[in-house]
Amino acid sequence: MISDGVFAVPADAMSFAPGSSGWGEPFYELLLRGGSAAEVFGHPAAGTPVEVRADKIGVLSAA
Repeated sequence: MISDGVFAVPADAMSFAPGSSGWGEPFYELLLRGGSAAEVFGHPAAGTPVEVRADKIGVLSAA
């Protein structure tokens, strides 16, 4: 789910949304509501690139 915030994301849904932790630089976060997106993707290092492709809607993978 691509959203404009994490609070509307239902439990157990993966989301790519603007970060909400108040950092000075804008960023997006990939999260699994009620779980761990890091675990789903094998605990990638911080800063690992993520590719979002229109032809793969519903399928997320670390680049």
